[in-house]
Amino acid sequence: MLVTLILCILLFIGLGFNFYNKQRRNKSIGGAISKAKTIWLFFALFQYYFFSVFVLLLCFGTLLTPVLVAACGFFLLRFILQFVIMYFFKKWRPPMGIAMNIVSFLVIISMLFHFMSGNIFEWIVWDRVAFLYTVLILCILATDSVYAWMFYKIVGLRTMGENGIWFASDDDPAFRKINWITSRLNIFFFIFFGLILYLIFTNYGSYVY
Repeated sequence: MLVTLILCILLFIGLGFNFYNKQRRNKSIGGAISKAKTIWLFFALFQYYFFSVFVLLLCFGTLLTPVLVAACGFFLLRFILQFVIMYFFKKWRPPMGIAMNIVSFLVIISMLFHFMSGNIFEWIVWDRVAFLYTVLILCILATDSVYAWMFYKIVGLRTMGENGIWFASDDDPAFRKINWITSRLNIFFFIFFGLILYLIFTNYGSYVY
């Protein structure tokens, strides 16, 4: 599993570089994207569509297994819906993403409370990798919603159509604030992710290796 994890991290880094260059040079649909937003986008995609499954397999059988299964299911459903709306119908609007984030957030948080039992501190210690990953996902959903709202206030309905703007670029001064905030919060999320990796290798070392 260690090799798979490393290869997938490298894969997402490579995809991020390729996507950034493609959007910047070819002016593909969605427009140019800033470095900070590229890092954020592929960090979130990695968490949603790979690391969620990784943690589920690693922590399968713990109290949080149903929560992780639900999260993986919602992420897959979101990918399908968002991809179709953006690339086929070209009708994407930021409030749609915010609505999906809110639904996912509420489902995950409600399931967290539902499956809590006994001493919460004991529960967190035994399931700390799954718990911290769930907290990370909730933070990502909340942060992404704030980003989407800030972006929506700038671009309005210009996200729709063949020339829709989906990303904050480095060139447009209107996106300077959101890019600045994103670049700082990216550091926080990488530290958070690093903590989870540390716990994985210290608590599941023999299994991961």
